[in-house]
Amino acid sequence: QYAMEKCLNEKERNILYHNLKLFGHKFKSYTTLGKEYGVSREWIHQISRRALKKLKAYMLKHNCYEWAKKEVVASEERIN
Repeated sequence: QYAMEKCLNEKERNILYHNLKLFGHKFKSYTTLGKEYGVSREWIHQISRRALKKLKAYMLKHNCYEWAKKEVVASEERIN
């Protein structure tokens, strides 16, 4: 969670928290998140993919490879 706060903005964090059900957040679909932010579900999908790439890069840079490999890569697979 610390890494997410360091490298992602609030919108990116909220999208990942809810879409991936992280840290006890309730699931929200891209469609629901898109309505909340006033954008399309595809735009939410793109934000999510970019956020995961940023998070993965941050984690790898800070030697958190095992967590990045396990959690972020698995999340990328669920999104794609």
